[in-house]
Amino acid sequence: MQMYILTSLASNGKMLELDDIFDIDTELNDYQKFIVKCLLDESILNNSPSDGNFLLQYYHAQLIETIKLFNKIIFLPIERDKLHIILIFMRCFTHKNIRKIFYISSSIENLHEVVNFLRRHAYWNIFYADDGEISEKFLRKFNESQIYIFHFQHYSKVLQTFPTFVLDVDLIIFDNCVYGIDKYPMKQIVDAHTNSKNCPKIIGITSTLIHENVDVKQLYEYFKQMEFTYKSSIITSASCNIVKKYLTRIKYKYVKYVSPSQFNTFYCIKDIKNLIDDLYFTIEKLACYKNIKNTDVICRNLISMLNDITYLLKNYGLYATFIALTIFQIELEKMKLCCDQSLFMMLSAVITDFNMMKMLISKEISKTGYLHDPVSIITNSEEKIRKLVSLLCNKMNDQFTCVIFVKDEITAQVIAHLLQKVSTHEMMRHILADYLINYETSFKREHLFKDKCRRMVLKGFNNGIINVIILSYNSKIQSYFLTSDLIVYFDLPPNYLSYVISRKYANCTNNTNFFFIKKTDCEKENKRNIESLENFVSMDLVLKEVLQKKDVNSIECIKKTFQKICENAAKNKQKSPSFVSKTKKEVKLSAAIDLINKYCEYLPKDMFTHSAPQWSIIKKDDSVICRLRLPIQSAIKTPVEGTPVENVEISKHVIALETVKILYKSEQLDNNFLPMIDNIENELNDSELFPHWKFENEDTESGSSNCCRIFPINFPKWLNNCFPQPDVECYLHIIHVKPVYNIPSTSRKFYFHTLMASESEFGFLTSEKLPEICQFPIYIDLGRVDIQIQVNALTLKMTKTQIEKLISFHRFIFFDVLQVIKGFLICDNSNTENSYCVVPLCPDDDGILSIAWDVVNNLAVKEEILEPSEEERIHTDYSKDNYIGKVVTPWYRVLPQRYYIITDVLTECTPNSPFSSSEYESFSEYYTGKYLIEVKQPLQPLLEVRAISTHLNCIRPRAQNPGTRRKRGEKEPDFEETLVPEFCVLQSFPAVYWYKSITLVAITHRLHFILNAETIRQHIASQSQIISLPDDEVDVVIADKTCISEIEETVKPVIPVSLILKDVKLCKRNRSYPWGDEPLPTEIEKKIDSTCLLDILAYFDFMKISKKCVSYHTNQKQDTKLWVPLLKFIELNKGLSPGPKQRDILQLQDLSTNNDWNFSGFSVPELLVNILKDSAIPPEVIFNLEIPRNEQISGLISSETRNCINEKMLNFYDEISNDDDNSSVKEILAQAENNNHALLYLRKQSVPDKAIVNVVKALSGVYLANCGIHSGMKFLQYIGILKQNVSLENLYSLNLNLNSNEDYFSGFDFICNTLNYKFKSTQLPLTALTHHSCFPETSSECNQKLSFLGDAVLDFLLTDYIYEYCQDFTIKDVEDLRISLVNDIFYAVLFVRLGLHKFLSVESPCLIEKIDEFVRKQENVNHEINSNEYLFLIEETSNYEAISIDVPKALSDGFKSVVAAIFLDCNCDLKTVWNVCYGIMKNEIEKFMYQIPKNPIRLLLDTNLQIEFKKLTPTNKNIYLTQILLHLSIDNSKKYYRGTGSTKGQAKIIAAKLALKDLYKKFIL
Repeated sequence: MQMYILTSLASNGKMLELDDIFDIDTELNDYQKFIVKCLLDESILNNSPSDGNFLLQYYHAQLIETIKLFNKIIFLPIERDKLHIILIFMRCFTHKNIRKIFYISSSIENLHEVVNFLRRHAYWNIFYADDGEISEKFLRKFNESQIYIFHFQHYSKVLQTFPTFVLDVDLIIFDNCVYGIDKYPMKQIVDAHTNSKNCPKIIGITSTLIHENVDVKQLYEYFKQMEFTYKSSIITSASCNIVKKYLTRIKYKYVKYVSPSQFNTFYCIKDIKNLIDDLYFTIEKLACYKNIKNTDVICRNLISMLNDITYLLKNYGLYATFIALTIFQIELEKMKLCCDQSLFMMLSAVITDFNMMKMLISKEISKTGYLHDPVSIITNSEEKIRKLVSLLCNKMNDQFTCVIFVKDEITAQVIAHLLQKVSTHEMMRHILADYLINYETSFKREHLFKDKCRRMVLKGFNNGIINVIILSYNSKIQSYFLTSDLIVYFDLPPNYLSYVISRKYANCTNNTNFFFIKKTDCEKENKRNIESLENFVSMDLVLKEVLQKKDVNSIECIKKTFQKICENAAKNKQKSPSFVSKTKKEVKLSAAIDLINKYCEYLPKDMFTHSAPQWSIIKKDDSVICRLRLPIQSAIKTPVEGTPVENVEISKHVIALETVKILYKSEQLDNNFLPMIDNIENELNDSELFPHWKFENEDTESGSSNCCRIFPINFPKWLNNCFPQPDVECYLHIIHVKPVYNIPSTSRKFYFHTLMASESEFGFLTSEKLPEICQFPIYIDLGRVDIQIQVNALTLKMTKTQIEKLISFHRFIFFDVLQVIKGFLICDNSNTENSYCVVPLCPDDDGILSIAWDVVNNLAVKEEILEPSEEERIHTDYSKDNYIGKVVTPWYRVLPQRYYIITDVLTECTPNSPFSSSEYESFSEYYTGKYLIEVKQPLQPLLEVRAISTHLNCIRPRAQNPGTRRKRGEKEPDFEETLVPEFCVLQSFPAVYWYKSITLVAITHRLHFILNAETIRQHIASQSQIISLPDDEVDVVIADKTCISEIEETVKPVIPVSLILKDVKLCKRNRSYPWGDEPLPTEIEKKIDSTCLLDILAYFDFMKISKKCVSYHTNQKQDTKLWVPLLKFIELNKGLSPGPKQRDILQLQDLSTNNDWNFSGFSVPELLVNILKDSAIPPEVIFNLEIPRNEQISGLISSETRNCINEKMLNFYDEISNDDDNSSVKEILAQAENNNHALLYLRKQSVPDKAIVNVVKALSGVYLANCGIHSGMKFLQYIGILKQNVSLENLYSLNLNLNSNEDYFSGFDFICNTLNYKFKSTQLPLTALTHHSCFPETSSECNQKLSFLGDAVLDFLLTDYIYEYCQDFTIKDVEDLRISLVNDIFYAVLFVRLGLHKFLSVESPCLIEKIDEFVRKQENVNHEINSNEYLFLIEETSNYEAISIDVPKALSDGFKSVVAAIFLDCNCDLKTVWNVCYGIMKNEIEKFMYQIPKNPIRLLLDTNLQIEFKKLTPTNKNIYLTQILLHLSIDNSKKYYRGTGSTKGQAKIIAAKLALKDLYKKFIL
């Protein structure tokens, strides 16, 4: 037989017939001939690899590649697989110049499903012909369509009317093609097309492969006849899970039961039969009244009910009949609500009779026990029921699942309710039963409600809540939802077709079948039942053998045949070639396929697709040629064709080796032949692309906030070496303070206001001129104060003595008044970095500010506050003139001392005046009781005082500073203190300078950063050669609106979770069903014991409601007159003058400082700096050092102090080195670690990588916002992100050589009209709509690169819009708004709304299924986006588990790719792109700006539940994934949610979403 195979392979490649293969003398039976024909067909026509060869593609893709070339009959038991095959193949087929595609089926329900699916995903005009008349309208609509869907009976009428229809068909698809042979009517249609002159391409699709009338003995002949009829051959794929079930050998057992024994033993049976007979008679009379609406339908239903009652009563017993009567009563009550009055009375009478039957049954059962008692139920049931209960009790456990098949729907309901009642018994509690049946209803809402209930049952079965499901043989359940360990045929399958369909629900690995067989006294009948089942099993075995040979992936026999040929043919015994790389690494012929497979596995892909090569065999003369095409993501776009060889297996290895050579030369494989796709290191080491990149240890987490680096602090050049020198010109810079807060009304605050508004000011001296400095605000205890520094106001020359006095004043301010100089700092006399001198100023007689020498010459602060003697207290003059406006310090208080300014002297009050609190009668009593001191002068006045604030960080409003959180509306604590003069010490330093000095720390801090900003600005201007410096316009730092609006920070209230989620509770329901937040009715058919008439009325009212909604027309053209908001950045591409100001760059600094002050004229001793530099001692130990005050002021360290410092540092080193965790030094280090500002005193700073990243991005934004895109690109060149040699002049005139004369593809005009943009090139939109899961013939690229570009374009445009039009939003709102708009969910919704998903070329069945699910949900909500939508939808970028994905990334990538295609097609004109995008998303932009979607993490934090995010190590091999574990404490228990994303932020969001979903179910549903 092998010689015949070899001969056939050497033929010319035409369709092989059996007569061409076998010699007349060959003795082969029909089965052998059939199998050999399968082998020959697959050996030449199959494009799939055998084991150990190329990676397998999706079996859908393999089948499609086969049916592209030849007519085939595809066997796929899953309906969804059939839909995927149809869609993918139609998309491939319609790229050609076709005329018509016909789809013909024998099932009306199947046609509706196909039509709806194709309309959701296909862009062609679809003509669905029902049983309507063939009119002119029919013909007109017919001629406008490309896809035609018919029921075979209606199509027969069309053929009879228009026989020429068969001439215009290019492709005809027969669904349920098993009914196209023998004497079935569909065969006439098949013959009409197969026998025509222009025979179209024919594809048959079937989920059963056989029909109910096939005899096992004629099975092979049946298959031959089917193939001959359709001029096709049968193929399938064992990769399909359901086909695997058919290939699994089953174990079956018989459960025999005796015929009903109790039917005539009950006294009530006769009465029930009489009632039934009376009802039969009444219904027959009623059927005669044809004029009553729906009489025929109702009579048929009533007769069916009576037949079922009779059958159940005879075969299952009393209790089963009781259940059925209850179910029928509910159905009759529903029927009464839809009929006229005459039928209403009739149905009421039937219900009454049913009640009488139930009473009779209840009375009979009560003789043996309680009606619903499990024992009574078993006792009053027939043996068949008892056998079933016993089987489930003995064969099942908690881990087992069971599917029970019964003959009809009412039996399924009865058995389920019976098992639910029986499971209340202790021995049967493990049985958790439910049923699934088909519902026929005229209400759309009821259909959707039943669909929801069915899904809940399936979900419960898969989650273990239900373990027994009862199905009827005609139940239409998607088999991939259900797999069972145990299958029980409670009623025998009526035919083999029903038996085959039941195999879908079997578990592939472990399955036992139990057949219930009636045992009678007639041996022939018993034998006939057994033979019928054995016949089913025999057919099962034959079908298994056929499927194995027809498997598109199984060519085991062919492989053996070819191996035998290789052994016998010496010409094929050639030396195996090899290929050697530059490093002498050799790859042999046998290893080439593995290298190709590994390369394909490394190609980028998503969770719904995998990358596999596509290969085919071409027959040429006596040889075969293998052609290999790599996935579309590969750099090799063209197919690789091998050399002719005599053997298929050798040809595959040869083409694989040739492809390895091409990949190596294209630098897709390295010298070791490993894929270089994910080898990022080589790319980052490219000095041209990444000149600043350095690879570091992975533990450092480079680029994150956890990775900090040490940098020296750069002081402004204008403040270095600029201490005033004797007899040398120096420059005075005046600090003007202008209060802008509301003038306070209280006397204390008003007096402070007069001090702050006084003309006495501070200034500072430098030996160098300063550039202009912008105005800026600071925030004191009274409110906002604007600071204007008048630079170079006066030029002065001073003597050495004067300079020494001014330096003393400078040190006095920081040492004694502000007391901010640490114990380890000394006065720096070196005049190096950060050297200038603060001086007091006062107006002269002419109002001109000059140095206040009287203040400089009289410096004194009483540091040591001592109690005065009794004599001093008695004789001191406490008059008003001596105290008003002075600074005082109470001497009776312990440290730290507080300083007060006297705002008034209360001469009318004395120490004996009433105290402000009722706890003490007078001030004297207060001081005596609390401080144990007595007043010596009882007539002295009291002092009205207000404390000078010790809070020196005035950069931001007080509410923004750490440790000052207050409730909204609560003012800063401002105690109205009153002091006794006798208990206070007067300070001589003027109060006005003392109070204004609290601003100096913030002012000098701002001065440092403003001058640094000026340095950056000038340097960029000089180096970039394009950005000009601004003119003399006044530069003012604008107050942070976010800070101003939130001066009084809100303390988070404890909000109930239900209130937090109340605004988003509609989102989950609205996605799939139209009833929104309406209360759902009771599922009355499953609550038969508790259902009352009110429940039925509520159910009916709910189902009959029909809400109309305006449909969104996806093909509606955008309004060409739409007003589009202008974007400044894209209106002018060239530079905008004059450029950024100081304030623009200053905003990049994080000014919420942590005491990171560097005061002019103070530094760490050089001795200490050298010790820290040369040793391993952390710098934080300096906080434990104290230098004597006199040495601090002089700046000279004595030898004794030096020795002391050395000794302490050695002790610190010893303590740090030991293992004692309780050492005092380690405590200091632990406390200082949080502040991390010790380095600042050493003129260094620790900067996180993330901070540098943020500054670079912010600087880019500053130059973009102020100078335009062109100058922004220049800035990127300046910092080295872009190459210096890249010319930016032609940046906006990119010439892509787009060909406007390219051939249009199907749907091109629709896309242009939908987007309101006419593409110049057809290739760009075609590429944008090509997913990487397919091998398109019309495009050599997928949309991955375009998606990357489109993402950047959309990000830029939407961020630009938010920046320009949302200036009044808080930073949190801006972040949430941007996240909502620059979002894959948002893009996916827009993509589907526009109908562009219909053009997306996808060949991944899993992805098609997800897209279909998403499209259906969008259609249910009219393609609208709820502002809280993002709380529940999970996009593919956020989660790496496909099962929980709601929004596949392919949709958002498609939208981004289309935007990128427009961008390239319009020559990179951002304005054109923005006009298109704004027209698409205008409504959502306006809606989101009005109601900003909530951030899931922020919403979760608002619940005030205990939450904690913890980073985990990803279990996925991809090291670039991040896993976050969310701990949520609620109701004294902890819950855990795991989120996985490409970034930490994405992972946190997905974990928060999962937690919100759970909370939603707990508190809302």
